[in-house]
Amino acid sequence: MIFHSLSEGDIGSGSNRSVPPASSSDSASGAVQIITTAADSLRQDLCESHIGRLESRGGVFTADQLTPVYCAALVGCGNDEDQYSNLLFGIRDDLIRADKLVIFKDTKFDNPMNNEVIRFGGIDRSSRVKIISGLCARIEIPCSSEKTELARRALNDMLSSSTDPDGVLYNKGVKLASWFSRCIGSSPEFRTGLRQIPIIIYYGMITPLEVMLLHLLSCSGFDVLYICPDKSCLTVLKENNFRDRMQIFELENSKPVMPYPDKEVRTKVATVAYNAER
Repeated sequence: MIFHSLSEGDIGSGSNRSVPPASSSDSASGAVQIITTAADSLRQDLCESHIGRLESRGGVFTADQLTPVYCAALVGCGNDEDQYSNLLFGIRDDLIRADKLVIFKDTKFDNPMNNEVIRFGGIDRSSRVKIISGLCARIEIPCSSEKTELARRALNDMLSSSTDPDGVLYNKGVKLASWFSRCIGSSPEFRTGLRQIPIIIYYGMITPLEVMLLHLLSCSGFDVLYICPDKSCLTVLKENNFRDRMQIFELENSKPVMPYPDKEVRTKVATVAYNAER
């Protein structure tokens, strides 16, 4: 088990089992592809191993060729607060027990610190293209040149589609690249080699730029799970759903964000779907 609660000091089986066919060029470069889940099976699906996901979908590709990932949001809460609390506790506990590399974040990402910003000082800012190219070059996953290239392409696409002025674009790119590095720097596995598909769980209210970060991690081979009981976050999620990657499961009720549960509450057993709607 590897569990990391990401702080700002850290620097440096579903209802739809199909996977879109990868082209030969994709499979040769270690493609990352989105697979879908359902509210009832989300908890189980996220725990499925990399090899298990490939084998349950035909076993055509090896782990080096294809990384099937989930990108999902669970927004709102059910009628029973104890059952909802147990659902959240169980999701994280199941992932830890499944020997997944879990990065947990329940506070907002702080602005980059001086020792992070300094590595962007050499970027040529004479043109928009050079700014984006320089920012993308700062993205790296040490254990995988293939995943590094995928992450750089995703960041390039995100920044290239922005209509922000160059200065604003640069500042956003610095934040995204710095936050990405914090996640990658949270475990030595990102240097020595990943044993399983890593997952980031982000809990609480979220900003548009943080949603972009989740999508950047998804494109890089992470499972992503965003959880928030307050449904006022839905607009931000939907307006920043990069390439429509994220499945958004909406529960019936809404309540303010409370601390993430750290223990199970004794209650009646119930299904975890909570009448979630896609």
